[in-house]
Amino acid sequence: MESSILDSIDDKIATWNDTFKEFLYQVDNAKTKLSEILKIKNNLNKLIGKQNKDDLKFYESIINNSYTFLGKSLQVRLRKTLYDYNEIYKLIDNEKGFEILNITNFTSMMNDFSKLCKDVKSAMENNTKLTWVKDDRIESIQQIISELDDTISYHDKLIDHFNNLLDLEKMFFCGGL
Repeated sequence: MESSILDSIDDKIATWNDTFKEFLYQVDNAKTKLSEILKIKNNLNKLIGKQNKDDLKFYESIINNSYTFLGKSLQVRLRKTLYDYNEIYKLIDNEKGFEILNITNFTSMMNDFSKLCKDVKSAMENNTKLTWVKDDRIESIQQIISELDDTISYHDKLIDHFNNLLDLEKMFFCGGL
């Protein structure tokens, strides 16, 4: 691994932090949109006026099924995100992990990763690396960088798509389609 990769790791970490903050913002948006669908569900009688009893049951079931599916879908996505970040954290420090997704936990992981990178860089600068011995820490850093790039991008795209789906559902229920 070139020292230049380690020199630019702080910029990479700042980018990952920004993307993770955007992810958390999008999760909050998704929760807000789900609560708006719940309001539609709870106020259906007021919103659609007089309807045949069987039609009303049909409309209620559509909204109820949609709300239930979307709520569970968000939970599954968040569990998968938590799992993926914990798998990365194991690469950095096998004894640490997240219990919940938040900026504090993500920042802790980034701080631990930064420290790992600085330790490796310091060892390289002090020529304590034996050139004939494979350095697993350096290969591990390259793997972690790749995993973080892929995982952060993947989950950011997933939550963005999910928010688009919620927008479409809400528009459908409110007559926007």
